[in-house]
Amino acid sequence: TMEVTLKYRHSPASRAPSRQSLAAMTLSAVGAWCLQDRVNPRAPSQIISYVSAHDNLTLWDKLLAVKYKKPDYAAAPDVILAQNRLAAGIYLTCMGTPFMLAGEEFARTKKGIHNSYRSPASINQLDWSRAARFHGLVDYYRGLIALRARFPRLGDGKLESAHAIEFFSLEPPLEGWHLEAASGDGAAWPEIAVFYNPTGQEATVPLPEGRWRLLCDGVSSSLWRGSEIIRTGSTVLLPYSATILGQV
Repeated sequence: TMEVTLKYRHSPASRAPSRQSLAAMTLSAVGAWCLQDRVNPRAPSQIISYVSAHDNLTLWDKLLAVKYKKPDYAAAPDVILAQNRLAAGIYLTCMGTPFMLAGEEFARTKKGIHNSYRSPASINQLDWSRAARFHGLVDYYRGLIALRARFPRLGDGKLESAHAIEFFSLEPPLEGWHLEAASGDGAAWPEIAVFYNPTGQEATVPLPEGRWRLLCDGVSSSLWRGSEIIRTGSTVLLPYSATILGQV
């Protein structure tokens, strides 16, 4: 099994990655790094996809640290919640095997401590009160995991599945792709289309021909459980969102 982590450390002499390079890295992750030669795994089954682990900052703390000079780890800014949902929406629609830090689904914080092996239980423990406080985020993870299970090709681990991904031509940093279900795999939809909007503004993107059901809009990941919301021709991407549609 291969584990791939990309890190960017800022220093006065360093330059932030361009929108194009960040978009390219995201799309490489979608195909479990099988569509370029940077990592060159034999198949998506060799790749673990994640955005937080026991080492380094939790996802919640990372997002706060990037946004604020002096983060308040007890706060719950709407923009950070949206960015957390976006991060989950990206890696839970990537091929490979998804992995998550326990408590990521309820905004786990270690109060900005990135190497907590010597920290007390008050830092390392799971604060279950956050599961109730951030129940909407918990539901979002739950819906994404269930949605992923209903489109088995995302997790079948096969190289041919990665090569079946087709990418949309969008203006960076917007990114999107679509993928047909594998024959006979029991998918709930014959094809899915996925878009990532990492900006703070709404964006309208074109859709392939046909009727597309909105499954996840970046706020709710369980739209596929309710009444059909159909899009044709185009769809609107909410700020900081992963949007998923299924062909009907």
